[in-house]
Amino acid sequence: MDTAAGQGHLEVVQFLHENRTEGCTTLAMDNAARRGQLHVLRYLHTHRSEGTSSNVMKSVMNNANLGKNVDVVKWLHEVRGESIPPRPWNVVFEEYYSQHEDCTCAKEVLNKAAENGEANFVRVLLKRGHECTTAAMDPMDI
Repeated sequence: MDTAAGQGHLEVVQFLHENRTEGCTTLAMDNAARRGQLHVLRYLHTHRSEGTSSNVMKSVMNNANLGKNVDVVKWLHEVRGESIPPRPWNVVFEEYYSQHEDCTCAKEVLNKAAENGEANFVRVLLKRGHECTTAAMDPMDI
């Protein structure tokens, strides 16, 4: 099931779910997410309990920063509550993140942005009412 999910074979995933008990781990959702198989992610989320690994968003963000699978990142964050990793992003994610007011990972992201010297992004997040630590802001000239 892990392999079929990553390859986007929803019919195979459905068959295995309905007829077998072995062969599904967090790799099923991770593989589907990395390869942009949103239809498979939705099915697994509804029908399985394995979930994702703790580093799924980091690998998915690498693809998203290349312009791929932006919808997968948004779905993982909004539906599954996966935290957006604190790292530099492309403009699409800066805009998305700054508009996503109820994000639970804002402080961590803002701290990392300040640490990386991303002054413009820090300003946007601060204007949105997000907070960060004093230690993160000290080196910034904002």
